[in-house]
Amino acid sequence: MLTTLKNKLSPNTARLGYFAVTLIALVYHALILSGVVPYKYAWGGRLQSAEQMIQFESVSIALLLIFSAIVFAHWKLAEKVVVKRITTVLLYVLSVVFLLNTVGNLLAVSLLEAILFTPLTFLSALFLLRLALVD
Repeated sequence: MLTTLKNKLSPNTARLGYFAVTLIALVYHALILSGVVPYKYAWGGRLQSAEQMIQFESVSIALLLIFSAIVFAHWKLAEKVVVKRITTVLLYVLSVVFLLNTVGNLLAVSLLEAILFTPLTFLSALFLLRLALVD
């Protein structure tokens, strides 16, 4: 399966795909923070208050930006062996995190969240795994 993923999905496509999914997620989080989308459609429908939503959404946005920085570092600083090794390990870890998040999205109380974000988190997991598979 890993060989197929590596052969069928180029690193550039995986990188662009990951950044596209991240952009969608960032817009969604911004819509929740702004109140355009009710916070019951985030975090599996388990948020209890606006204050809790602000905390959780802030963490989500910060993590997405950190994850994007890791992908960017892996891409642009790849000639530095130490950076490449560290970012490769982090990409494997993030791939597992997004795979677990996919399971969490499947179990979301909110059907909207389950339908919209299960495929996106699964794609993110695949994109990150592909990027970790060093050529």
